[in-house]
Amino acid sequence: MKSLLKNITFCLAMCFSAHAITSPEVRCVLVLSNGNVTVSWAIPSDPLNEFKSYEVFYSPTLAGPYTNMASISSYTTNSSTCFTCNANNQSYYFYVQVKDLSNVTHPALDTVKSILLTLNSPPLSQYAKLQWNDFKFPLPAGIGSAYKVWREYPMTQWNLIGSVPINTTNTIANYYFTDTISICRDSINYRVELFDPVIQCNSMSNIKGSWFMDKNPPSPPSLDSVSVNSNGQAVLGISSSYSGDVKAFVIYKYVGGTYVAVDTIYTNNVNVVYTYLASSAGSSSEEYSVAAIDSCGNISQIALNPQNTMYLKVTYDICSRTANLSWNQYQNMKGGVAKYEILYSVNGGGWIHLGDTIAMNYKHKKLTNGNTYCYIIRAHNPTNTVTSSSNKFCIVPAPSVLPNYVYLKKVSVINAAEKTDVEWLVDNSVKLGGFEIYRSANYAGPYSAAGVVTSTGSANYSFTDNNVDDAVRSYYYKIQVLDTCMNPIMKTDTSNTIHLTAFAGGSLTTTLNWNSYGKWLGGISGYNIYRSLDGVFSSGPVATVSAGTNTYVDDVSNYTTYSGKFIYYVEALEGPGNPYGIAATSESNYANVYIDANLFVPNAFCPKGYNKIFIPVADYIEKTDYKLSIFDRWGSKIFETEDQTQGWDGGKDEEGIYAYLIQYKTSIGEYREQKGTVMLIR
Repeated sequence: MKSLLKNITFCLAMCFSAHAITSPEVRCVLVLSNGNVTVSWAIPSDPLNEFKSYEVFYSPTLAGPYTNMASISSYTTNSSTCFTCNANNQSYYFYVQVKDLSNVTHPALDTVKSILLTLNSPPLSQYAKLQWNDFKFPLPAGIGSAYKVWREYPMTQWNLIGSVPINTTNTIANYYFTDTISICRDSINYRVELFDPVIQCNSMSNIKGSWFMDKNPPSPPSLDSVSVNSNGQAVLGISSSYSGDVKAFVIYKYVGGTYVAVDTIYTNNVNVVYTYLASSAGSSSEEYSVAAIDSCGNISQIALNPQNTMYLKVTYDICSRTANLSWNQYQNMKGGVAKYEILYSVNGGGWIHLGDTIAMNYKHKKLTNGNTYCYIIRAHNPTNTVTSSSNKFCIVPAPSVLPNYVYLKKVSVINAAEKTDVEWLVDNSVKLGGFEIYRSANYAGPYSAAGVVTSTGSANYSFTDNNVDDAVRSYYYKIQVLDTCMNPIMKTDTSNTIHLTAFAGGSLTTTLNWNSYGKWLGGISGYNIYRSLDGVFSSGPVATVSAGTNTYVDDVSNYTTYSGKFIYYVEALEGPGNPYGIAATSESNYANVYIDANLFVPNAFCPKGYNKIFIPVADYIEKTDYKLSIFDRWGSKIFETEDQTQGWDGGKDEEGIYAYLIQYKTSIGEYREQKGTVMLIR
C-alpha cells in the first residue's frame, strides 16, 4: 500500500510539473541604433523550480528557419540581444521558449517581430510620411495606450512630436503618421516607441531619416550619358531641367546602397559636361544621378534615370592565346542600348573596330605574345545620338613563367582523422594553375595521383590525403606544379610520413620503433616521444632523442594504477637553417600498447591486526569496470564496492571463511572474474 501511494504521489507530481511552468510572454522588442534587437519578456511563474533555461530564437522571415541566438540559464534574466541582426531595413522575428530540468522545451506563447519604421517620402519632400507595424497582435495586456513619435532635429536632440493610438480591432494593421516639415532644408530622423508599464520596458523601431524642405522643389535635370575618360574618371553629360528657376546641379554617386552627393556645379540651367575628378571608374563600375537646386535652395528629386559607367575587365587565356573581355550592362540610356562596339589598339596605335555585340562579353583570338593590346567598349543608342565609353584595359600576353621555388614543407599524420597532411610553399609571384599530389608506399615508386589542388595565388598550400592507412605503413609524397594551362612544369623533392610501431616488453616496459622522417632543408634535430595515460596525452614530450635514433624503451612501471593501455606518437623536429624561415614538425601515427592486468588477492586479514582490511591489489585494470563482492557461508552478499581503493573491513561479521568475487576489465577490454575465499580472523 505504501508503494502504491508513493507511485500515485510521484505521478501527481510529474503531471503537475508538466504544466507548472510555461514559456514567457514577450513584452517588448527594441531596435538599437546599430540594428541589433533586444527582446524583453515577463518572467514566468515557476512554483516547482523546474526552470533550466530560456531558449531565444530569431529569423529574418516568419516562416524561418529560426536560429537559437541565446540559451540563458538565469531565471531572473528577462532580456536578450541579437547581435547578428540588422533591423534597420527589415523586420526580424523572435520567440522565447522555456526548457525545464527534464530538458522538455515548452512551446513559445507567441512570435513577435521588430518594429520596422519606413519613410514613404521622396528626398527633399515637405512631408515626412511614416509607417510602422505592431511587434505582435494583439499587443500584450496592460501595454501603453499609444505609440510615441520622436523626431531628431537638430542633430542628437530628440523631441516628442505626436502619438498614435494602438490598434485594438481584430484586424492586423499598419500605423501611419505624417509630419509637416517647417524646416527649410535639412536632414531629419524619426523613431517610434511604445512603453510597457508592466515590466518597465520600451519597444522601439529602427531610426529612419531623410532630407526635407518646406518648399516645392524644381524638376530634376536629365542625365544623358556617363563615360570614362583616359584618366579613369567618370564624365557626365547633363541636360537642363524643365524648371526655369535652377541655379545649380547636384552630382550624386551611388555608395553603399544609397546616393551620396559628391559635388555641386553652379552653371544655372544649361547643358553641361562634368568630370568627377575623385572618380575611380577606371577600376570599378560607378553609378551616378543628378538633381537641381533653385534660388531658394530647394532641391529636386534625384533624376529617375541614373546611369552607370561600364567597367571593362580583360583576362588572357594563355593556353588558347585569347583575350576574354567582359563588362557590366549600361543602364537607362535614352532609347536603350542598341549595340556594344569593341575597339582595340596594338602597341599604342590608333583605335581599330573589332566587332559589335549585344552581349556583355567578347573574345579576341590569336594574340601575339609580347604585344600590348588595349581595349574599350562603346555603347550606342538606336539613333547613334548618344554614346558611352568604358575604361581602357590593357594586357601584354606572355608565355608561362616558372616559379623560383617550390618546397615540400612537411608531411604529417593526422591521428584524430587517420589521414595525412601535406603542406608546401611556392613562389606566388608567378601565376600557376594548380598542383598534383603524388603518393607511393615506396621511395622508388611507383607513384599515383592522390589529388589536385587549384592555385589561389597564395604562397602556402595544404592537402589532406584521406585514402591512406598510416597505422600500417609510411607513405612517400611529392608535389607536381602545374602552369595555368594545367601542364606540369616542375616538382618538389620527396618526403615521407613517420610510421611508429610499439610493443610491450619485459619488466613493465614498452619498446617503440619508427622510420626516419624524409627530408627537410633544416635537417632533423631530433624526435619527441609522447605518451597517453588512459587517453590523456602528456602536456609535453616524455622523452626527446637525437636525430638518427629510431627506437626508445619506455618504463611504465610507475603507472600500474592506470588501465594498462598506452598510446604513443613520435614528433620529428626540423633543425635550424631552413632558408625559408620554417621550423616544421611531423607527427607519426598512433601506436597502442596493452599491458595485461595483474591481480593479487590476500587469503586472510585481521581487523585488529596488521592487515586490517581485505583489499585486492589490482594493476593495469579499468577503474570504471571493477567490482568486489563478499559472500557469507550461506551465499548471501554482505559487501560490495566498485571502488578499487575500497576494501572490506569485516564489519560486524564473525570470524570464519568468506567467499569473494572480483570482476574487472583489462586494458584490451577483456572482462575477467576471479573467485576465492578469504579468512576473517578476529
